[in-house]
Amino acid sequence: MSKKKILGLDVSTTTIGIAIVEFEKDISDAKLIHTEYYKPNKKTDEINRLKEAVDYILKIAEKFKVDDVAVEEYIKFMKGSSGASTVIPLAIINTTLRLFIYEKLNIMPFVYNVLTIRHALKFDKKLPAKEDIPEIVARHLNINFPYEYKINRKTKQQDIKIESYDVADSVAVALAHIKNTTEIKPLKNKRSRLNKKKVS
Repeated sequence: MSKKKILGLDVSTTTIGIAIVEFEKDISDAKLIHTEYYKPNKKTDEINRLKEAVDYILKIAEKFKVDDVAVEEYIKFMKGSSGASTVIPLAIINTTLRLFIYEKLNIMPFVYNVLTIRHALKFDKKLPAKEDIPEIVARHLNINFPYEYKINRKTKQQDIKIESYDVADSVAVALAHIKNTTEIKPLKNKRSRLNKKKVS
């Protein structure tokens, strides 16, 4: 059985978590081979911002010659948030990235919602919280999670960068996808709703 590389993406308007996970048989032999995050350019207009983000992600996918792409689904409702003004930009960037991955790489992205991902990776009945995800994925991979740190100006102590959690989410969606494609009873997932027949 040959090894496969999965590109995991946690997409938002502020940070895109990126992870490449390689495996051969199942999640037990999964190996994390690359992590990073990308910050969409806020200094340009919406179209150029999307184009730059798409180009960046495509370069990563091509560099590592990925076999599959797994994307965390954007949350359609956020209690206490600003509704459409928050959700619509999330939907645009998430869908645009998936569309161009399919169009340029001929890879149909898989989409997994947050609950599906966390159920897939939990070690007991308790559903992990967002802040638990770095240690959850590290345990699955038998590694120390590659946190990034910054100096807190007030305390002068090191704090974990918030982007580390976006990266952890991208690793998590890749691992959930591996479980989905290797277990006898696949997890519930929602394949990207893109027409399999390309428009000429």
